[in-house]
Parts: sequence; structure tokens; C-alpha cells
Amino acid sequence: METGLKVIMAGDQFGAAAGSIVALESGLSLEELEHGLDWVRWLLQSVRQRCEGICFCPSSSQVGTVHGEWRVFVRDRFEPGHGPMLRHAAGLAATSGVTALAELARTWSRQLTPREKLTSTEAGLTLLRATQGAKYQGALGRYRVLVDEGNAIADCFIIWALVGQLFQLTPINLLAEAMRLEWELGVRDLDIMPEPHGEYSIASAVTRMARGHNHEPRVLTRERRVG
Repeated sequence: METGLKVIMAGDQFGAAAGSIVALESGLSLEELEHGLDWVRWLLQSVRQRCEGICFCPSSSQVGTVHGEWRVFVRDRFEPGHGPMLRHAAGLAATSGVTALAELARTWSRQLTPREKLTSTEAGLTLLRATQGAKYQGALGRYRVLVDEGNAIADCFIIWALVGQLFQLTPINLLAEAMRLEWELGVRDLDIMPEPHGEYSIASAVTRMARGHNHEPRVLTRERRVG
């Protein structure tokens, strides 16, 4: 099964949503990238408590095996698939393109196994319930209506991109927390599991995604008017 999703982002909508930033200067410390922001952890706690692993599901409780499978997941799935999809979804969320987001969700769903579709939808619906009382929901509220009407898929990471837009998460943070969610759901029922380090730590992987596939630093810009 082909698991990578190739996404073309005209004008880099992800960069437009983020404003003018240097990808490696996200305003987050290395510790924040590695361990996450407390308020984001609180926001996602219902998903962590109630949902199973989405795409990363280790086949063993052995540290070496889990870390090896994580490396494969990051290299073969998250960096070429989840990352570009989240970038595209974030751009669409920033422009209130909920119809296009619904189509992206359908395209992304076709890359998932039946079990992954089920767990991703369960997590997405849980996140929708957790944010139901938020004010001024904008694109998230409009997408919620499409889901309620049966016209859109409640994919976890599409919903996460919309939630990130609502709460103005930085692009780096959006990617890091999506990756952290995959890791923590995948190892939740195992014995204490040390987080990956080195090349496939969350911070390292997100840095590569921010730089771009050619591993060169990249500036995401928008025009600024000089008064």
C-alpha cells in the first residue's frame, strides 16, 4: 500500500498562514519541542486518555524494537506523508477552505489502512467534542458542521490543523504536537518507554520538515508593507 501523500501547495499556503518566519527560529526552545507545551497537552488529554494509537502501533514492548519501528514510521510515513498533509491542511484552515479540507481528508483517508481510518476518526471526533465550547470557532466550526452532516471525515490530523489555526499554534508546534501524539498513543500501554533521541527525536524530525526535503534552511515569508 502506498502510504506517502504527495501534496502540491501553490504559493506555500502553510508559509502564508505562519507569516514571516525562519523555519528554524520558531520561538520554541529545544525543551519545548522535545516535551511539548503544557496547555497543548491539556487540550489533547481527552484524546490521549480515550483513544488508541493512530498510525504508530509498535509490535513489541522491547525498547529497541519500539525505537526501530518509530524510526521507520518517521522516515517512511510521517516526514513524507503526515508532515506535508498537515502543512497543506494548515494553509487551508487559515483561508477557511473547509470544502477543500474535506476533499483533503478524503484523499488522506485513502492512504490509511482500515484500522488507521477507524482510530483516526475516533481521535478526531474526540478532539471535536473537546473543543465544542470554544468561542469564535471559524473554520473549525464550519468543518464541524460538515462532519455532523456526514459531508466530511473527522480525521484526527485535519481536525488538529483546524484546532491549531483556532488557537494560533506555530507551524513548528503543530507538527511537533502531531508527532508527539502519535508517539504517546503508540506507547501508552507499554512499560515506561524512553522517548526517541538523536536523528529521529521529535525535535530533529520537525527541524528537518521545517527545513524542507533538501535539508537546506528555508524562509517562509509574506509581503510586509513599509509605512
